Amino acid sequence: MTDSNPYHALYELACRYAQAVDRRDWLRLATLFTSDASLAGPGFRFDDRDTIVAGMVAIERYETTQHHVHNQLVMLDGGAAVLLMGRRRRSTAWPHSPR
Repeated sequence: MTDSNPYHALYELACRYAQAVDRRDWLRLATLFTSDASLAGPGFRFDDRDTIVAGMVAIERYETTQHHVHNQLVMLDGGAAVLLMGRRRRSTAWPHSPR
């Protein structure tokens, strides 16, 4: 993160997450999380960095995705942060079409 304002920095982090997932850049995605990070959404929960990356690889079943980051609610508690966000994900060609 390059912004010293924690709210801006977390928004930047969410955008980098969306970009890494949409580009299927799993190495980049791994750099965005601490080893003890957790990621939860409707119907899923991943409780560490390696599980987050492994879980997100499942998105490869879609030919393309496009994440939109919006409606963020940031809660700061000392050195920890919780980022709740509304997001819209568009997926095409499900299941993944052969190349």
